Amino acid sequence: MLLERLRNETQPHHQLLEADLDLLNPRFTLADYQTLLLRFFGYYAPWEDQVYAFDPCLLLGRSKSALLIADLQYLGTVPPGSGNATLCDALPALDTRARILGSMYVIEGATLGGQILRREFVPKFGFNGDGCAFFTGYGNRTGEMWKQFGEVVNALPAKERNAAVASAVATFESMHAWLCVSRIGRE
Repeated sequence: MLLERLRNETQPHHQLLEADLDLLNPRFTLADYQTLLLRFFGYYAPWEDQVYAFDPCLLLGRSKSALLIADLQYLGTVPPGSGNATLCDALPALDTRARILGSMYVIEGATLGGQILRREFVPKFGFNGDGCAFFTGYGNRTGEMWKQFGEVVNALPAKERNAAVASAVATFESMHAWLCVSRIGRE
């Protein structure tokens, strides 16, 4: 199954990103959290724009930019688009369905991981239903959405699977470069 292959072949990249972000570090502050959300917006917004331009159906019910904007507004951060959000211009190639699905593996996987981070951030920062929409993801539908995504990925023709894996690796690499520039939480 392609989903298993994606997990196995991207594992070192996933582990590096998690380790370098170190989001469960006790020194990770609310200011770090706001910076992280801005960085995520800077990655997700152009990523979603490119995917939407290729095939809007791939993002149906899966867009995260609006969740990031809601969190940033709740925290009193000037909304993205007002000049304070820099957008990533070093995304992986998102010009075929296989490449998009490989890249989506990383994005959708982050939604799963967001559930763990949400359990940490809600009590740590005193959120009461707001401020953590991005990490809430699909809420109680997260498992179902992951399963649906897995079915789509596993249906990818064999001849396109190498491109999907390469795109997932490239997504982890570009996301790492984008998110870990400021070494959030490591001051």
